[in-house]
Amino acid sequence: MPLFSTGKSGLTEPSRPNSVGKKMDRVRYALIGMGRIFDTSSSFNSVAHPVAATPSEADFRALVHDWRVVGEDLRDAMVRLDEEAA
Repeated sequence: MPLFSTGKSGLTEPSRPNSVGKKMDRVRYALIGMGRIFDTSSSFNSVAHPVAATPSEADFRALVHDWRVVGEDLRDAMVRLDEEAA
């Protein structure tokens, strides 16, 4: 596994196994969900779901997100293929 990889932002960041990243995401989302129980002022809503100014901006954001997910899936598949070949 490479020590560094190109992240979503285009910057070089330390790479981590996919299972660790998914586990961290699950913990993060669980904590956010628990925090929403006590969020009486709805302050989480603006952080978790940014509102787009126009419908075309919302579409653009959704497309960017979808292609990032596709890229991550392809990257994960290539890593698994390299691990199987080694």
